[in-house]
Amino acid sequence: MMGLRPLKVVLRVLGAVVSGLFFVQAIWIFVFPEFQGFWDFCHWLAEGLLGVIVGGIGCYFEVRGSMVSVTRHFRSYALNRLGLCIFYFWLGCYIMGGTGAKHAGETWRSVVHATGFISWIVAVGDLLVAFSAGGSAEDEEALN
Repeated sequence: MMGLRPLKVVLRVLGAVVSGLFFVQAIWIFVFPEFQGFWDFCHWLAEGLLGVIVGGIGCYFEVRGSMVSVTRHFRSYALNRLGLCIFYFWLGCYIMGGTGAKHAGETWRSVVHATGFISWIVAVGDLLVAFSAGGSAEDEEALN
C-alpha cells in the first residue's frame, strides 16, 4: 500500500506536533502558576504533570509506531493506530475545554482550539489507516 505511506507519515508528524503542543501547554502551566491554597496547588500540579506525561507518551507512541517492528506486523500496527485514535480523540476533547482555553487570551485560545481540531483529524486518520499495515506473508497466514 504505497499510496498510503505519505498519509501515514503526515499523521505521525501531526500526532507528534499535537503531543508536543500539549506538552508545551503543561510547561506553560508550570511557568505561570495560578493557585491559591493547598487544593488549588494539588490541581495545578496534577494538571501540569498530566500534560507532561501525556504529551511525552503521545510522542513516544508516534516514534514507536514508525518502527519496523510495529509497521511490518498487522496486529501491532493496528493496535498502535487504534490506541492512538482513542488517545487523540480524548486529547482533542480535553484540550478544547482545558485551562489553556479557559484562562488564556484570544491568541492562545486559538492555538489551543486548533490543536484540538488537529488532534481530532489525527484520530480519524489513524482510524482510517489502522488496518493497512504492510505485513509479511507470515502475518497474513497468522490472521487466517
